[in-house]
Amino acid sequence: MGCAINGVLPLPMPPRPLKPSSKSARLRQRFGRRLNAWKVTVGVVSGVNHLVSGSMNGSHRPMHGHGNEDVLAAQKVVLGNLLSESARFARGRREHSVPTGDRQAAVVRLVRAAREIEGYVRIVRSPPQVPMVAEAISEPSSELVVDMLEALPPREANFYKLESNCIDWKGKSQTILDELHQQYAFVGGSLDQYIAYFKRSNLPNNMWTWRHLSQCKAIGGFSVVPKKDGVTQRKLLMEVPLNYLLSDVRDRSHLGMDGAGALTRLSTQSGKFQVACCDQSNAFSYVQVPEWLSFYQATPPIPAGYVWEILPLHFKVGLDKSTLISACYNRLAMGCAHAVHILMSINMRSIGMSLRSSQLLTLMTPDPPDLPNLVDDDCAEAAHVLADEGLVDDEDEVSYGCSDELWHERRQ
Repeated sequence: MGCAINGVLPLPMPPRPLKPSSKSARLRQRFGRRLNAWKVTVGVVSGVNHLVSGSMNGSHRPMHGHGNEDVLAAQKVVLGNLLSESARFARGRREHSVPTGDRQAAVVRLVRAAREIEGYVRIVRSPPQVPMVAEAISEPSSELVVDMLEALPPREANFYKLESNCIDWKGKSQTILDELHQQYAFVGGSLDQYIAYFKRSNLPNNMWTWRHLSQCKAIGGFSVVPKKDGVTQRKLLMEVPLNYLLSDVRDRSHLGMDGAGALTRLSTQSGKFQVACCDQSNAFSYVQVPEWLSFYQATPPIPAGYVWEILPLHFKVGLDKSTLISACYNRLAMGCAHAVHILMSINMRSIGMSLRSSQLLTLMTPDPPDLPNLVDDDCAEAAHVLADEGLVDDEDEVSYGCSDELWHERRQ
């Protein structure tokens, strides 16, 4: 056209189609299709003009090229192409439209937090808590546990060993703690199902410890949410009072929610990935916490007489059936603010040690000594020899390349 693009943009808005005066159904259908195409074109033109101005604010009045015939002709060609493409887009959207009911069902399947409520799809921000069914709550069937302090890296184990390191009363008050108890120390279900849960014969014996209410230092809520299978339930221990007293977990690590973002930033020339993943079942429930922490993971109290037949004999000595008692959780509560950090620390240490131990005595030295291919029982003997000769500072370095403390510091 021989004119600069700055003269063509911003584009004028296309004129709105005129509604036909005839009552012919065919003419009304044609008008409806033209109107839909016009609406799509207006949106595209508005977006282009916003890009030109660099702002989403302000109105864009029709421009007429200031009388320049070349500019007017160029604008006419651009608008004609946009109208044609918009009509094709609107026609394709009509052909592949989804019925309202099917669309709602698709959204519910696609968006995890979406729920169909009274014919509308709504985003439910809070977990979909359901009435408690004692026998449906999923729990480990074995009493095997992972000792938290033994599984953690040394730096974290030393921190969580002492109650004084974790509980921070600075800037906090007993009054606020009492208010949190009143709001969050509740049972998300009937009393009968709550008691029936503790009377289950398949609960691990080392999962709960009964204590007098006066001994408990924090009480959390007990509720359930449905699992993916729609039959079993997952218990939620809402440890809000405990979280109020705990120190800020971000001082230990700041994991964030970067997993999905990290995956979207990956790229490959071949267009293929080889991915390994692991899904832990009841992972938090297998981690046994130190005893001091269980005093802060108490559940809403009940009279001792409600569960008298399952109480240990030594606990019932001198105990009145009307005395309020609480079941204290001996495992890692998923509702604890430090739970994810603790579990990730255990996982990272275990995975790191497994990966390092799978390599045949790879040494972190510039000129490693010549060693035979030692595996299994020979590793321990090789570790002693290298440590005695001063080739490594720690026997752990033979198997894992470095000591636990040094490995943890590198990971941090």
